[in-house]
Amino acid sequence: MCGLTGFIGSGDEKILQHMTGLLTHRGPDSSGYYIDDVNKIFIGHRRLEVIDVLNGSQPMLDEKKDICVVYNGEIYNHKKLRKELESFGHRFKTSHSDTEVILHGWKHWGKRILEKIDGMFSIAIYDKKQQTFFLARDRFGEKPLYYSKKRNTLAFSSEIKPLLEHPEYKQASFSSIALQKYFAHGFFPSPHTPFSEVYKLPPGHLLKVDLRDLSIELSHYWKFEICYDNDKDFKENDLIEELEALLFRSVSDRLESDVPLGLFLSGGIDSSSILACASLKSSEKKIKTFSIGFLDKSYDETKYAIQVAEHFQTDHKIKYCDINYQRNEIIDLLSNLDEPIGDPSIYPTYQLCKLAKEETTVVLSGDGGDELFAGYDPFKVLRYAEIYNRIVPNVLHAGIQKFTNLLPISDKNMSLDFILRRGFRSLKKSKSLWNPLWHAPFVENDIADLFNQDVKTEELFSEVLKTWEENKKLNIIDQTLLFYTRFYLPENILMKTDRSSMKLGLEVRSPFLSKDIADFAQKLPSHFKIRNGITKWILKKAMSKHLPNNILHRKKKGFGIPVSKWLRTLPMPNNKINEINTNMLNQKWLKHKSREIDERGALWCWLALSQTYQGKI
Repeated sequence: MCGLTGFIGSGDEKILQHMTGLLTHRGPDSSGYYIDDVNKIFIGHRRLEVIDVLNGSQPMLDEKKDICVVYNGEIYNHKKLRKELESFGHRFKTSHSDTEVILHGWKHWGKRILEKIDGMFSIAIYDKKQQTFFLARDRFGEKPLYYSKKRNTLAFSSEIKPLLEHPEYKQASFSSIALQKYFAHGFFPSPHTPFSEVYKLPPGHLLKVDLRDLSIELSHYWKFEICYDNDKDFKENDLIEELEALLFRSVSDRLESDVPLGLFLSGGIDSSSILACASLKSSEKKIKTFSIGFLDKSYDETKYAIQVAEHFQTDHKIKYCDINYQRNEIIDLLSNLDEPIGDPSIYPTYQLCKLAKEETTVVLSGDGGDELFAGYDPFKVLRYAEIYNRIVPNVLHAGIQKFTNLLPISDKNMSLDFILRRGFRSLKKSKSLWNPLWHAPFVENDIADLFNQDVKTEELFSEVLKTWEENKKLNIIDQTLLFYTRFYLPENILMKTDRSSMKLGLEVRSPFLSKDIADFAQKLPSHFKIRNGITKWILKKAMSKHLPNNILHRKKKGFGIPVSKWLRTLPMPNNKINEINTNMLNQKWLKHKSREIDERGALWCWLALSQTYQGKI
């Protein structure tokens, strides 16, 4: 796990070293540089040593020094790919460096190597002979990659901050439409970032740069698709056994490490399934597992984590969070996000990573299980929402919505008043908006007031609506799956995990996001994912002989913090952004503190944005 940065065009070695130094937290163990003065190529790398500690340094060049590779991530099938390449005559210098597999794989297959890789990565490749430069990002976007082109310079980086330190980009301005999307989603959908001249390379994409004129060609090599055959005779038991085998294999592949390794454990089915597989595959006598707890029992699920840890006899550690005494740490975390995120669960995620880092350098996580196998609560109510939309008149709906807005505000996790207010605000609108509006920190009218201009729903949610339109033949469950896999997973869940872990130099691996499991989920009809109101139906069947029954069928609890209550104890941010009506936000803050309204989502977004760019805006 590492950080990479660099530029093509104007600049010098001093600028490169400064940019690379800003990624030290992502790769605290060593640094490396490559410079081609003739073609003005400057590449920097920070390394977190995990695989082939002694020989895996980067940047890595081939024997003729025609190809240079830097990358951030892990390639889990690198041994298999190495054997295949050796059969074609390739000779390797290192014993088990996955970076060298990328180097030889690129020489042999070109960009087709990306389709063969099972792993998480952001990659930069300089092909001197072809006079081309490539940037690539993994299928789901586990590892971030940003780029920017201005005049005669193209810069790239694992984070935004190094880009803004290059002289060409120091005057970067905020993007009004990107900020609007941020308050509409709670995250910045690719390719948007807070800045008008900086872009995120979308997951599953390749960016080719022609060095003769710095022209750019963007293409995707993979994207999550729902593509099952309605006429196929799916044999239930065979599918259950296949998923079980795939998950065991994926976990086994992700246990490889030359440094200490552990597991996140919430006591939910995803992390418990990973532990069940690891317990049979790991060579460790006692697997290290880590959990976060809360004093507020509506947020706490440690009793389930303890049960699973005892079941598999792990070396289990728990840290309890009390945000009343950790306010400064939360503010510090938000101030160092690099790109704001509107999900308060980034704080317990960070605390979990901090706990794990005390004893490990690598951990396995259950990220991806909810998105691939329909694990979220909204999947349970889709059928009822369709019935409601069909039989309830608009006038009656308006009355019901008004009543839900009058309900007393509760600070409990997923309280009834919160669920009803969120749910009813999206009903009677197009189905294509149900998912984004459920998660939206602000609705359209508030965003219009926030930016003092008219906003169009189709522009705020353009990426989501485009995906819906392209897949309009799919049922509502599959459409919802696409929302979570293409947007919520990469832009929220995986970004949250990456930022929390890499701030501490911790590598997090997600077995559910293996290439084979993703392919399996794409071809699986929705009734195997949710059946009779049971979410993740096939996963529960696949793990039924490995996990306690109450763990398999326990009620899902989101990984959050009592943010609504906590926000009332904070002073309002005093930063100003020209594009934003901060007076409107201040009024929202005051009403939230007096419990007139519950604006936890919007105010957290504002706090995260304000703290991230404090002193810079």
